[in-house]
Amino acid sequence: MKVAIIGEGETEYYRLPKFVGRLGHVVVGRARIVMPNPEFNWERLFELRIVPLVHAMLTKNPDKILIVLDRERRPDCCPDLARRGVAVIAQHCRHRLGCCQVGVVISDMNFESVLFADYEVVDQLAILKSENVSSTFPPSTDGQNVRPWISHSLKQGHAYQKIRDGIFLAKHIQLSSQEVQARNRSLRKLVHEL
Repeated sequence: MKVAIIGEGETEYYRLPKFVGRLGHVVVGRARIVMPNPEFNWERLFELRIVPLVHAMLTKNPDKILIVLDRERRPDCCPDLARRGVAVIAQHCRHRLGCCQVGVVISDMNFESVLFADYEVVDQLAILKSENVSSTFPPSTDGQNVRPWISHSLKQGHAYQKIRDGIFLAKHIQLSSQEVQARNRSLRKLVHEL
């Protein structure tokens, strides 16, 4: 399948192609948006920022356009935000979509909550001083700000870097593992979309 990706910020822009490729698909285009204030109207966000990018990605003839955004601290649930986003895209792009499918995945809190779902891979981060940091993690990463989970176990002078460490996690996460998917609803939705 040919997939075009629209993601929020560096995290999604650099890591989603790894997921897509590992699941046997080809990335034909990708775009990155910077999200406005979390109080910004969700439908307007899609109208003003996402719809133009969908139109741009359609020029690359994808089979699917995958849009991945963070919920941040928005009070709405992820599935509701995704449905509302799909509705706006359908309203503004229906005539141009043809056979191209559109999927919207909202990371519960931020994309790191998806990447941290494979605890064994998190334990392998080179920035950690011990290999068993995940023994203190809760059963799920849903709705969690996960980066502080490793802050007490960082080697001196090291910090989590979204691009470097996120790419490592995206490259090694066991996407097909039921145990890993059980830790994060957004990961399950992402794998289902692909």
